[in-house]
Amino acid sequence: MKSLVISLVLLAVFGSISARLPENGLELDKVVYQQRIMEGTINDTINNIVGKLKPYDPIDIKHLAFELLGHTFLIEDANLGGFSNIHASHIKLSGLITWTFELVIDIGRLAETVGHWKVDGAVFYGEGRKDASWDNAKLSIVVTLNPITMNVKSAQITPHVTNTK
Repeated sequence: MKSLVISLVLLAVFGSISARLPENGLELDKVVYQQRIMEGTINDTINNIVGKLKPYDPIDIKHLAFELLGHTFLIEDANLGGFSNIHASHIKLSGLITWTFELVIDIGRLAETVGHWKVDGAVFYGEGRKDASWDNAKLSIVVTLNPITMNVKSAQITPHVTNTK
């Protein structure tokens, strides 16, 4: 009988642990709510940036010459297109004491053409032509951080491409 009473008391005290779990002064339902707001904010930010890039897709460069770190660069008749189709296909923020942020950005198909490029310097040099494309490009990002201090504990960025040319 004594063990039954103890079990009932423990059930009464800890039975609602899945509904509300205080952790560092935060309640689980409030933490999850904050995480969903952050996910929405991140998605809105990505969509706003991509929306501002759409008028510039594709980028055409007729002639660009500059110097950097003792090297002379020349790019002529270049075209980069497809970057305005970027969208976040997966955004998830989870955890209590340590948050894990997962983001997958679908880039889609990117295509690049450079009619003529040239680099002249002491370390790097060369010239040529370039045609490249990447199909189904994705970028996966996983970051673990402390939600109070926002200190990053770990970060992993993994590119995925199914077909390159």
